[in-house]
Parts: sequence; structure tokens; C-alpha cells
Amino acid sequence: MKSFILHRNTHITAALCILIALMIIKLDSISALFSKITLLSTLQFLFFTFLFSSITLFAKKEIAKRFPETSKGLGVIAVIMFVTMLLSYYLYTIKVQPGDSDYQTTIALLISSVLVGSGWWVQAVISKVASRKSHTINTLMTQRNSELFYNKNKSISDAFGFKKTINENLAKKTILPHHADVSDKKIKDEYIDPARSVLYILNYYEFICSGINNDDFDTHLIKDCLSGIILDIEVRYFYYIKLARSNDGKNSFENIVKVVDMWSSSGSMILRQEKGEQIGNITTSFTCDDDFLEDKVSSPP
Repeated sequence: MKSFILHRNTHITAALCILIALMIIKLDSISALFSKITLLSTLQFLFFTFLFSSITLFAKKEIAKRFPETSKGLGVIAVIMFVTMLLSYYLYTIKVQPGDSDYQTTIALLISSVLVGSGWWVQAVISKVASRKSHTINTLMTQRNSELFYNKNKSISDAFGFKKTINENLAKKTILPHHADVSDKKIKDEYIDPARSVLYILNYYEFICSGINNDDFDTHLIKDCLSGIILDIEVRYFYYIKLARSNDGKNSFENIVKVVDMWSSSGSMILRQEKGEQIGNITTSFTCDDDFLEDKVSSPP
């Protein structure tokens, strides 16, 4: 019941019903009003309507071209402006009598209020976009200047390279150390830190992708700077993401998966596999566990 009351169609229907009832009640007055309409007044109204609609559409197009961020709300602003000008035309041509300054003042206040409100909204949107872009640049520069991030990324590249997908059993041992497949194995000492650093890198890019999905970052700027890296993240750390999602639920690294699905021409491999698609070989991968894992040494009795 509550959703029905709050639904916009309910209010539109109620408004139309009330309008029809008013028209029926005022039928005589409406008939008298239409009887006074002449060909000249009709042509004047049509001229005003088409002229102002063309000006409104032109202004909307130019503002959206100059400031693309405003395109979503400009349609509403344009409709409000158009309705305001039609109402003003009605008041001025029908209601205003010679020497009557009250309606003229009302019309001037109505138009100026709409213009001021529209200008404030456009300026607020532009300021928000500028703030978001500044925040994005600061985040990117923080990453670039972060010694910790650099060291984590370097340890991964030194240990595993850039082009290969990290071994599935190594991912299992890092995320699920007691998994049956690797319970009798341990990570070689030189690969312990790089294997754990993968989770740090994944969590960082999950933060970045969360900002993209929630419009906290400038998407175009992030895409220009990091699209290749983020798409490569899913390939290199495929098994880390897959195991985390199978163990902790679909919310794990959901933002990375969502962004990859949006930006990749073939969609996210994780989502495709979760839907049952056979994706074949991911890329050249490390298949030899002996490179990274070794048997646990049993403790002496």
C-alpha cells in the first residue's frame, strides 16, 4: 500500500482526474474562453511556443556539450523553463489588463526565480565535477608516490612477472591455507610476501573500482589512466578473485568484476565462468606447483 501511495503514477493519475473534474465543472467558462480565441491569437501563441522551444533545445544542447555532467538534469530544467514561459504567456496575454502591474511583477519574479535556480543548479553540478576530478587526481598521485604500493607491486612483478596468471594452488594456499589440495604444502619462503601482496593490490583496486561505481571518482580520467591495469588485474589474479568469491560470497571484489565487465569487450571472465561458460585457457599460466610450493617438513617425534 505504501509503495502504491508513493509511486509517481499514482500522483499523476490523481492530478489528471482532478483536472478532468475541474474542466467538467468549469465547462461553461472554458467554452466561453475558447470562443474568444481568434486566428491571430492562435498564430501568436504558436509562434511564441515554437520560438521558445527552439531556443530551449539549442541552449540545452550547447550546455550539455560544454558541460556533459549536466546532461542528466538539463531535460528537467528545460521542461520547467518551457512550462514557466507558457504560463507567463498565458498570464500576460489573458489575465493582464492595461495598467495592471501586479501580474507583470508576478511574471518577472517567476521567470527570474526559475533562471536563478537553474543557474545555481548548473554551477553546483560543475563544482561537484571539479571537486571529483581533483579528488581523482590526488588519489592517483598518492598511489604514484606511495612507497608501500610501489614495493608491494614490485615484489609481485619480480616473483611472478607481468604477463602470467598466478598459479591456482598458490592462490589457494594464500587465501585458504587449509584447503585439501594444499594442506600438505607450504609456500616457499621467497614467495610468501609476494603472494600476500597480491591481496593488498587487489584491495587497493577494489577501492578504486568502488569509487568508479559510486561516482566518487572521475570515471573518464580513471579509465584513461588505469583501464589497462584494471583489465589485466582480473587475468593475473584470476584464481585469487575466483577463490575469494567462492569462499566469501559474490561481494568479494565485486567492484573490480563489475568494472572489468563494463570496460572489457568480452565481459568479465569471472562472471562468465560463474554463469557456467567455458572460457578455456585464461592466459599463459604457472602450472608447476614446484616453482612456488614445497612439501611441509614433518616435525620429528
